[in-house]
Amino acid sequence: MKNVKPGEVDAVTMNLYPFQKAGRDFLAARNVALLADQMRLGKSIQSIAAADQIGACKILVVCPASARVVWGEQWKKWQTKSRYVTVGHPGVDITGRDRIGMSVLIIGYTRPEDELPEQEYDLVIVDECHYLKTASAERTKRIYRIIKTAPRVWFLSGTPCPNGNYAEMWPILRMTGRCGYTYSDFVEKFCKGYQPARGDFRITGHKPGADEAIAKMLDGFMLRRKLVDVWPDLPPVHTEFYPVERPPNVEFDEMLDGRVHVAASVGGFYLDSELTTWRRLTGLAKVRGVVEVVKQELEAGLDKIVLFAWHKEVIEGLREGLKKYSPVVIVGSTSPESRKTAVEQFKTSPKVKVFIGNIQAAGEALDLSVACEVGFVELGWNPGTNDQPAARVQGINQKRPVRIRIFTLHASADGFVSRVIARKTQSLNVLF
Repeated sequence: MKNVKPGEVDAVTMNLYPFQKAGRDFLAARNVALLADQMRLGKSIQSIAAADQIGACKILVVCPASARVVWGEQWKKWQTKSRYVTVGHPGVDITGRDRIGMSVLIIGYTRPEDELPEQEYDLVIVDECHYLKTASAERTKRIYRIIKTAPRVWFLSGTPCPNGNYAEMWPILRMTGRCGYTYSDFVEKFCKGYQPARGDFRITGHKPGADEAIAKMLDGFMLRRKLVDVWPDLPPVHTEFYPVERPPNVEFDEMLDGRVHVAASVGGFYLDSELTTWRRLTGLAKVRGVVEVVKQELEAGLDKIVLFAWHKEVIEGLREGLKKYSPVVIVGSTSPESRKTAVEQFKTSPKVKVFIGNIQAAGEALDLSVACEVGFVELGWNPGTNDQPAARVQGINQKRPVRIRIFTLHASADGFVSRVIARKTQSLNVLF
């Protein structure tokens, strides 16, 4: 772990934007680190082992709500010390927890910090810390208020920069004393983009020299390893684009499609409201073609497949079209218990051949390596958003080559836009 020098922290916390009021309370002598291992490398297990090694007694884990139950099971399974583990969520009373000695409290990002017992934690673990990418968000400021007095803070994320935009790392770099720039200075120095007619400056990439500067800030703070580094003998992963035809009589706006193609070709998507409509229409137009492809492959002997999409209507269309194969579905409203049941059914039941997930809701804390086929019916708009779900089928349990298909709509802007998103993902490999 990295010991931040007192002078290094004091120099930047006096005017810590947007954390000015709390900045003066930031402890100088701290152990802060970012574990940015690629997905499926067991960041949670590593954190539990490290907590045991340092003898941490009172531990707070902040994670996405959907990952709370998984974290609870991991602690009980892997810890070597006897700690009382509490998974906090609405309906669970945690107010008396301050009287417990060796303990772990696991909460979601949405739980207000004023509901936590008043006590000091030996260690705070912030899982999927890219959730803090927006400096002005109440969630980011709330988590900062929680961690500002903790002697040890470990950040975890397989996608520290999910949108391909270095400014997303500014809150963590700033609050840990790694960056001396204000947000506006950081953006001006390292980011490029455009100013739309309305709204804030839109960041589309980074300037020359930004890679080296950010790498220097991360040196000694971030540990990043990839699957191939740890398990060089893992089966290969192949990604391809797979066009499907648009059925006749399906709603689609050709003129809007053309405008989106032009916007993508000049490096900026400035048709925000229209873009939302285009994405939904494009996703719906692909449903029938994807269903036909998947049906043929399942009938030909494919054992299981994982499908990801974005819109509810698209997910429901896939579910209805593939109901013969007993699909399980995870969306944002799926409860933790139902998530666990769905995954177990997919992993153990030969009748359940299809897993359908919302990219965000099913992109984290799931092991779907029983399948080796993944299909994206829709892509997330940001590259890191797609990396997480794709990694659900990878890992040490995977024994077969993995194929990831990005389904695109033939004769539309969809294929071009998908390739733009893929290139953004590749550009992040310089640092991550």
